[in-house]
Amino acid sequence: MVYEPRPDTVAATCAMQAARATARRLTRLYERHLAPHDLSASQFTALVALARGVGTVGALADALDMDRTTASRLLTPLRRRGLVATGTGGSDRRVVGLTLTGAGRATLDAALPDWAAAQAEAVGAVPDWDGLRDSMAKLGD
Repeated sequence: MVYEPRPDTVAATCAMQAARATARRLTRLYERHLAPHDLSASQFTALVALARGVGTVGALADALDMDRTTASRLLTPLRRRGLVATGTGGSDRRVVGLTLTGAGRATLDAALPDWAAAQAEAVGAVPDWDGLRDSMAKLGD
């Protein structure tokens, strides 16, 4: 399909614009559900990654598809709340090791049912969620 590069066409058909607007709506949906746990959507996904065994800032950045600086900033409030502990990553003192604390695991466990409610609401709004997710995963590869 060929798209005419005119403002009215861009506004009506731009995949990037539609995806960014959808991402903002999804973020608001998940954050409404996660609010009782004082977690943003990004903080929740960081806790999930740590629970799955991601153990360094670099690995967290890779897992969440963000740069290391953003990942480090994301961790700051989680460390302050005692949900994540940091330390050196062994022999290379430049590597920051990450650990989900007991409080972090408890917060994640308490938030999971609310995440599930947000997930059901989001996925329920998309008739072919699996197909859409798979198609989006192919972008940029």
